[in-house]
Amino acid sequence: MRWNNLFDDLSAQLDRELAAEQADEQRDTARAAAATVSHRQVLVALAKDCKGVVLMRTRARRLTVTVDTVGADWVAVTETDPATSAGSATHVIPIPAITALELASGASVAGVTSRDVTEKKGPRLIDRVAFDVVLRDLARRRRWVELTTRDDVVAGTLDTVGRDWCEVARHPRHIARRQSAITGSVLVPLSAVLGVRVD
Repeated sequence: MRWNNLFDDLSAQLDRELAAEQADEQRDTARAAAATVSHRQVLVALAKDCKGVVLMRTRARRLTVTVDTVGADWVAVTETDPATSAGSATHVIPIPAITALELASGASVAGVTSRDVTEKKGPRLIDRVAFDVVLRDLARRRRWVELTTRDDVVAGTLDTVGRDWCEVARHPRHIARRQSAITGSVLVPLSAVLGVRVD
């Protein structure tokens, strides 16, 4: 009878150790999978699956947003500020300018793998569109923007976008860009841009 208890105890101990070893292997596999996921891929997963609100921080500000589109090195988000009834605003933010993402309660990207965010039909065109190309499109459309840099906010119309710089013609928000309305022109290196608010 004692032998039966001994064998039962040994069997239970072996089962616990095997279960603990299997759990350790699963955690190691999850860590290895997470090690291959880039910040951009996390943003792609948020755009695909997480329809919730994300608090996004840059060096310049904190935004409550939903992730809309992710490009090669930028993300387009819709600002949703519950404190104001001013509606929503679209921002284009270079991915390197994002310092933190705070997910809604209960949301997690812990299970995201690089395979989850890879398109089955190959890369999409938007995945190859760079930040400077987006700015050139805004310049072509003559959209009024607020360009946030490390030191300042420059508001107006993007006139020219070079390889690594842009020129913003300053003018009041609700006045069309005409020579008589321009109060000055500002050249900004693209590396200094932390975000672009688009009206």
